[in-house]
Amino acid sequence: MKKANVKGLALLLIMIMMFNLLVGCGKTESEESNETDEMNQVESENNEDVATEVSEVYPLEGDHKLTYWVNFFSHPEYATQGETPLYEEVTKRTGIETEWIVQSAPEAFSLLAASGEIPDLILYNFITSYPGGPQAALDQGLIMPLNDYMQYAPNLVKYLEENPEVDKQIKTDDGIYYTFPRIRGGDFLKTFVGPMVRKDILEQTGLDTPETIEDWHKTLIAFRDLGIQSPLTSEMPIIQSTNAFVGAYNTSFDMHLEDGKIVYGPIQPGFKEFLKTFAQWYQEGLIDKDIASLDKAQVAAKMTSGQAVSAVGHTGSRMGAWLSAMSDDPSYGLIPTQYPVLNAGDYPEFGQSDPAYNGIGTSISTQCEDIEAAMRLLDYGYSEEGHMLYNFGIEGESYEMIDGYPTYTDYIMNNPDGKNVGEMLMAYTHSAYFGPMVQDVRYMEQYAQYQEQKDAINIWKDTNIKNRQLPPVTLSKEEVDNVASIQSEITAYADEFFYKVLFGALDVEAEWDNYVETINKMGLDEMLSAHEAALERYNNR
Repeated sequence: MKKANVKGLALLLIMIMMFNLLVGCGKTESEESNETDEMNQVESENNEDVATEVSEVYPLEGDHKLTYWVNFFSHPEYATQGETPLYEEVTKRTGIETEWIVQSAPEAFSLLAASGEIPDLILYNFITSYPGGPQAALDQGLIMPLNDYMQYAPNLVKYLEENPEVDKQIKTDDGIYYTFPRIRGGDFLKTFVGPMVRKDILEQTGLDTPETIEDWHKTLIAFRDLGIQSPLTSEMPIIQSTNAFVGAYNTSFDMHLEDGKIVYGPIQPGFKEFLKTFAQWYQEGLIDKDIASLDKAQVAAKMTSGQAVSAVGHTGSRMGAWLSAMSDDPSYGLIPTQYPVLNAGDYPEFGQSDPAYNGIGTSISTQCEDIEAAMRLLDYGYSEEGHMLYNFGIEGESYEMIDGYPTYTDYIMNNPDGKNVGEMLMAYTHSAYFGPMVQDVRYMEQYAQYQEQKDAINIWKDTNIKNRQLPPVTLSKEEVDNVASIQSEITAYADEFFYKVLFGALDVEAEWDNYVETINKMGLDEMLSAHEAALERYNNR
């Protein structure tokens, strides 16, 4: 293998750790790996965007072996993807063997980059997890520009020609392709988080499903009066990332778009009103007293024991998991609610919806010598044959075609050895974890086993979030150097203020003006200007 020309790799450990502070308020790579069931909703609604022919070059002649690095994969039976039935089949069909390297520690990639010994393929989020973004990784000689080799990726090229917005998302501001993306298609597949309540407990109150903030207040009071210990619970990062409740006040916990311009949500007037409301709810005993520190298991325990009866969570690992856990209790029920609004009839401005490409993809390192094999392997997932294999697995084993519909077999959905659906899908498909492909809506139609989950997606996706959230822009290395510490300090200060107000340690009315002034003095204009420049470059791609 030839040595990569990676300028400044000795500094990468420090740089990446600093950059992680910049994006710390978002979802980390390891968190995403723990949420694979809800992050898997991806592909166009009708499957027409997938290339219809597989190149006749498969399987490739000769011997081809590639090393493939990932920082997340967790399965009780297989140590790596390479051991799964899926990749045994991929190797057979493509003629390309893969040796997988799984390193899940948070600092694993920075250490890998600094070592100078880089595997052929890297599955990583260079937009959110690498200082300077993909352009910096290209400039430093870590990953390859792909433009000169796109003749080896006809299936991806076809998809990008038919989907120009995705094409814009997977290249740099200079027009350089750098990754084979995991693509989310239709809105049904991009939305997978939102608010929900216990249907059976709501019926006891005699109230309708809450829509407005006032509806929620009345409902939570009714839950409390029924003796519910924690009427509303959740992991606070989920509430923050989805902007549930705060979105009703036309603002957010982070930067968002206001009439096409970037603003910082936590200093907008609506945020003050939200803080007053949420602090009041907390003091009234309507919000879980431990909300600042709850984890997934704790929330699950409360939502399945009756200690809590409403939450913001995912269709899979929350709603689906809780319904499954309580399947022996015929009285237990969960229903989705729309994202809360301030006034009846208002349209929710904020909610959760991922872009088609959220930054996770597979890049080819500069140390890869078999470039054509690497391109061919990654392009296979966008072919018709690869699309079916990666989404549904092996026909006759993991799925059958029934009336033209790829239907998962009982071996997957009701495994005789008691393995859960998620485990089986991870063994036979790429649907259950990230890979170079376009995910198919028919995967999610079956994985969301409960009608409540399907209803939830349809309700939660009905927001204006597409016009309020930033697209996947990338800051330059210089911009990161200038604003990384500013953004991390502002985020930390805003979080501290939020919790002090929530817990009653600060009076928001008395402290608000000083809070806003302090954030402005911390360099907010510089932070927003850097992101405005990145947004302008993105729009000009």
